[in-house]
Amino acid sequence: MHRNLQNNFQWRTPCVTVDQSISGIVIVLYVILLLLVLSVADIRSRTAPNSYLVGGGGIGILIEIAMGVEPEIILRVISLAFTMALALSLYRIGAVGGGDVKTLIVVALLGPGLPTTTCDYEVLEAVLAGGIELFVMLLLGTIHSRFRSDGGRTSEITPLIPYLLIGYLVVQIASILC
Repeated sequence: MHRNLQNNFQWRTPCVTVDQSISGIVIVLYVILLLLVLSVADIRSRTAPNSYLVGGGGIGILIEIAMGVEPEIILRVISLAFTMALALSLYRIGAVGGGDVKTLIVVALLGPGLPTTTCDYEVLEAVLAGGIELFVMLLLGTIHSRFRSDGGRTSEITPLIPYLLIGYLVVQIASILC
C-alpha cells in the first residue's frame, strides 16, 4: 500500500481512498456518540425517543454544514433509498421496531457509506455499508434473543440499536483497515 503524506493523510488502493480528514472523523465520532445515547435509551426503555432522533439528526446536519462536508447527494439518496426499503420491509415482517427504522434512517442520512473513505463506486459504498450494518444488527440481535436467560421464550423486545452501533463500528474500522 502506497502512503502519500503530502495529500492530507490519504493513501490509494485500487478502488478506495482513505481520507482521515478532520470532517470525516468528526462525523464518525458524532454518529458513534448519537448511537451510544440511543443505545442507552433502547436498553432502558426499549424505545428510541423521537426528540433524540430529530435533535441528533439536526445537530449532525449542522455539524456537517459547519465542517464544510460535501453533500454527496447521490451517495445520500442511494443510502437513504436502500436503508428505507430494507428497514421498512424488516419492520413490516416484525424483525425491527419503528425506533430501529428511524435510527437507521438518521445514520444513513448523517453517515452514508464510509465518511472516512471514498470509494470509486458510490452505489457499492452505500449498499455495502448499510447492508453490513443491518446484517450485524440483525445477527447479534438474533443471537441475543436466542441466548438470553429465559432461552428466548418470552416476548421481551430485544434492543437492536446497541447492535447497530457495533455494526457501524465494524463498517468504519473495516473501511480504514482494508
